[in-house]
Amino acid sequence: MVRIIVDSTCDLSKEIVEKLDITVVPLTVRFGDDEFLDSVNITNDDFYQKLLLAHDNLPTTSQPSPIKFKEVFEKYIAQGDEIVAIMVSSKLSGTMQSATIAKNEVDEDKIYIVDSKIASFGTYLLINEAVKMRDEGKSASEIAIKIEHLTKNLRLFVCLNTLKYLMYGGRISKTTAAIGEMLNINPVLKAVDGELVQEGKVRGKKLSYKFMLERVKGNIDYSYPVTFGHSHAHKAIENFKDFMYKHLPIEESEIISIGPTVGTYAGPGAIGIAYVQKENNEENK
Repeated sequence: MVRIIVDSTCDLSKEIVEKLDITVVPLTVRFGDDEFLDSVNITNDDFYQKLLLAHDNLPTTSQPSPIKFKEVFEKYIAQGDEIVAIMVSSKLSGTMQSATIAKNEVDEDKIYIVDSKIASFGTYLLINEAVKMRDEGKSASEIAIKIEHLTKNLRLFVCLNTLKYLMYGGRISKTTAAIGEMLNINPVLKAVDGELVQEGKVRGKKLSYKFMLERVKGNIDYSYPVTFGHSHAHKAIENFKDFMYKHLPIEESEIISIGPTVGTYAGPGAIGIAYVQKENNEENK
């Protein structure tokens, strides 16, 4: 049997994890001396409550150790299984490095590690396709090759609600953040080659709907689902989804709640969309 292993930055709910029958290796989130396993012993709601109360003392995050991955890999290899591990972008976290170290210590031939080149709600699209292929009886090698190819056409846009957490993360200056907050500026980020880069700025969340619509319109491969992601913005993501459904022929979608690890850097109130771009589409690259 092929086992699909992912890390917790995929931000999938327990219900989705159980439905897809996948294994999640959690990252760690720390608020001062308090340590939590991402989505294991801290819920998303609890995390954002703590984040809002943390003020300048933001939480820190850390990847799983190679030992943790080794334990998981050994368990399934001992059962005679093959493994496809889909990891958060190697440019955003050292998680893939830990998994690779573990692979080399367990079984290089039966473990395939894929750099998703993305995080959070974008990863669902890769995981969902890997699960479909697994259920069709495809080999681990076949799954890994297809998923690696799919990463090239994966697109994600996200509008942040605040510049505060980019400032704390050292991405922008305090002056830029202060001016942005005063002018009600929301940055829209785009996933590019494993990193998130600024695609533009809008004044007010509703303008971000049109901004993102213009970038995705005509580019989506509707044979795959679309995912909508949010960080503790339940009403906003429903409004955004309704807006996109009015303007795009979306047939299948999933709403993903951004969890503690990614939420540490996105902050509360972010909304976004991820999709698979049409093959050989030169736009939106």
